[in-house]
Amino acid sequence: MAVTRTSPAESFEKRLVKSGYYQRTGDAVRSNFYRTRQPSPVIPKSFVPPLRSGSPLDIQLGDFTVFSGGMQPHAQFIDPRRFSGLKEYVVAPKKDNDLSPIYVFDNHHHALFGWLEAYHMGLIEAESLLIHIDAHDDLDCPPLAIEKGRIPTLAEGHKFTLRLWIREFIWPAFDWGLFKKIHSVLSPGTVMVVGPGENQRFKIEDYVGSQLSSL
Repeated sequence: MAVTRTSPAESFEKRLVKSGYYQRTGDAVRSNFYRTRQPSPVIPKSFVPPLRSGSPLDIQLGDFTVFSGGMQPHAQFIDPRRFSGLKEYVVAPKKDNDLSPIYVFDNHHHALFGWLEAYHMGLIEAESLLIHIDAHDDLDCPPLAIEKGRIPTLAEGHKFTLRLWIREFIWPAFDWGLFKKIHSVLSPGTVMVVGPGENQRFKIEDYVGSQLSSL
């Protein structure tokens, strides 16, 4: 599969525009897929923010609903609460020569789009290691057809991501081939669901200790 390879000397925004996935609109470079606020196809009366290039200084809270406790497709109860989130999602470069991107989302499942975009831009490789640090596993299997072994186009991945519940985004990345191993680093007392055989479970204090000892 062809990916865009660019010189590390180029600015991060130039690399985004050169990829064909971003355009300069107004005061920022914004994603062609998350260009404007759009209604969520899964969460009633909720919205998905746009995605822009920037830095942590560009992270702002919005005033529209991005999450509702009653939106889970298989929920046994209705939670009437609604929550606002980010005004815009932000993608920013790491401060190294490879410019590997950092994505800032509120609802976790949009990380799937970030991983897929970084892959198509040549910034991460297929069959990578995923280190997932969270208070829960996010290993629910989505009720959507997944074509195993084929990494989808970014347009396909964007449409797929919008149809996910927030705990369903790791299985698709594994089945597509973006990741070969998963390290789930979890808070004490977290209940794990059944995940891929390549998923290894760690307590956060043990994992951090092992990584520090290897430095």
